[in-house]
Amino acid sequence: MLRALNAGTAIAFAVLLVGFLLLEVPALGPAAQIPWFLTVTAAPVTAALVAWGRIAAWVWLGASTALVQVIRVVSGGDAQDAIANDTFALFVAATLLLLTGQFVAASRQFDAATAVAAAAAARRSADEAQRATAERLRLLVHDELLSTLALAARVAPSLREAVGRQAARARRLIRELRAAPDAPGTADAARPAETGLAARLSAVVAQLAPDARLVIVPGAPPTMPADVEIALLAAARQSLANSVAHAGDDTRRTVTLHCDGDGVRLVVHDDGQGFDPDAVAPNRMGIAESILGRMRSLPGGSARLVSRPGEGTAVELGWRPATTPPPGPGQPATASVMLARGAADRLYGVAVAVLLLAQAVLAVLAALRTGDVATPALTLAGVASGFAVLGPMSPRVPSRRRTALVAAITLTTGAVSWLPVARDPERYGDVWFIASLGFVLVVLAMRGRPRAALLTAAGTAVLTLLGVIVQHNDGADVVAATTRMLAIVGIGCGFVLGILRVRARTTALRREELRAVREESYRDASSRELRGRTAELEALIGDLLERLAGPDELDTALRRECVVLEGRLRDGYRAARLARHPLVDAAAAARGRGVDVAIFDDPDGRELDEAELDRIAGWLAARLDETAAGRFTGRVLPAGRPAAASAASDEQVAELPHLHR
Repeated sequence: MLRALNAGTAIAFAVLLVGFLLLEVPALGPAAQIPWFLTVTAAPVTAALVAWGRIAAWVWLGASTALVQVIRVVSGGDAQDAIANDTFALFVAATLLLLTGQFVAASRQFDAATAVAAAAAARRSADEAQRATAERLRLLVHDELLSTLALAARVAPSLREAVGRQAARARRLIRELRAAPDAPGTADAARPAETGLAARLSAVVAQLAPDARLVIVPGAPPTMPADVEIALLAAARQSLANSVAHAGDDTRRTVTLHCDGDGVRLVVHDDGQGFDPDAVAPNRMGIAESILGRMRSLPGGSARLVSRPGEGTAVELGWRPATTPPPGPGQPATASVMLARGAADRLYGVAVAVLLLAQAVLAVLAALRTGDVATPALTLAGVASGFAVLGPMSPRVPSRRRTALVAAITLTTGAVSWLPVARDPERYGDVWFIASLGFVLVVLAMRGRPRAALLTAAGTAVLTLLGVIVQHNDGADVVAATTRMLAIVGIGCGFVLGILRVRARTTALRREELRAVREESYRDASSRELRGRTAELEALIGDLLERLAGPDELDTALRRECVVLEGRLRDGYRAARLARHPLVDAAAAARGRGVDVAIFDDPDGRELDEAELDRIAGWLAARLDETAAGRFTGRVLPAGRPAAASAASDEQVAELPHLHR
């Protein structure tokens, strides 16, 4: 409908021109004056652009301009006035056509860039979801499953009830994750901490250390992402579990929660036997990953552990939203009008050159008619200087100094109308420069200074209209030229401000679109990852957890099964790249024989392709098959070592050489 209405407008204007040529000109005879509104092609050319596109609009502009010139020739009107009038009308229409066309082209570029950005954001969000989900389940394996199996593998009958509770909890957590795969985790899903942080922390303390003292320091609760709350509670849970397991009897524990509106600080402290953090073996990952690593991996997260033998332990967990630094003073400002890159610069240069050429023709005509060369030369220099100071189209907004200089040049050139020069009151072309200044101010508005352009136009209008009082002989022409200048600047600035508003709204919509894409992609990827991984955990350990949670006694066979499965999960936790069937089967068989198996993938290890990983896994599996009892340690060695992997058993160490290609 919009295109149809604009097409009707453009066609109606063309019909008016043709009708005037065929009907009115013959009736009026020679020296017939064409109505001024038939030379104002800016509105119908913009309508043609909306209706048929840029190429058709340029064709329409050329055809209508040519038709107006035919009418001029047939009617024999005043040449100088016709050139001045039609030049300004042509350039107003061309300016709007360039602005509109470039805005449409830039909008298409923006749409294409948004599509690319949305696809990239979806991929990044999916990758983040997969990593976050994998890490979440990895920590679930460490915090819940490994501790449950390790507890079940111990012989003490008094632990049977604790094993049952732990197994039931682990089983419930797996089922909850599988039933609600879109659990919180996306960084965009934020919620106030008062909706449950203190209450959930209280439940954790009551479950793991009911004798601990919980202190909630009054303060404004911050708005935190859900994954931060999950990580904070999980790290606190692990800290309390470690304290209960290792701090010793008669230990006093205090859990303190501070909220200050901007962030959270949670401290778990005990006065137990303490330990030396530097003496903890690297393969003991409860502290390094489940507590410190879990919080430090979050944007804005922090974690610190302080402990000494005999002096207790304190774990301090914190989070503050990560802030984006403000732009520095040296960062360039960008122009406010969005134009398509590439062709825009060339079109702008060509348009300015043609406009200045047309103004030079008008200056020559004015000089020939009045005999005054200085005034046309001075005003032409003023118009050209305004464009020169503005420079080529650039994404940078002109500085205040440059803007003030353009305004001063414009005002000074407009004040030339005060000079006592003999002008023909019937010759509009003698004051051509007043309307020309409007194009300088339109370019100033396009460069990001529309308010300065409007204020300068108003000041120039005041100067030229006051000049009418001084120069009585051309008052009507000065008023006409000033009115045209104000119309040019008003239309151009209105168009620029309209573009700004459209772009701001479009940018906001695109931002919402990208946010929605990220959230949806995160949810979908997290859902798929959770379903797949929890299904694997369900198949691997679900039946065993059911039996551990039941009333059955922990006989030797069941404990042995726990040992084997614990080793398999621990291998996957510490050496996920080596979780391949030859090695997995060999490790399970060795643990069944009573071998204490440990497989490590060095955290500083180099990138390995699948073939090399298969070779290492096969070699370790062969070494495991040769180990009858005792302890076996297999490790992928870091870069720079003379071997790719090592296998140690019964004080003997074997190394796998690098594969040289």
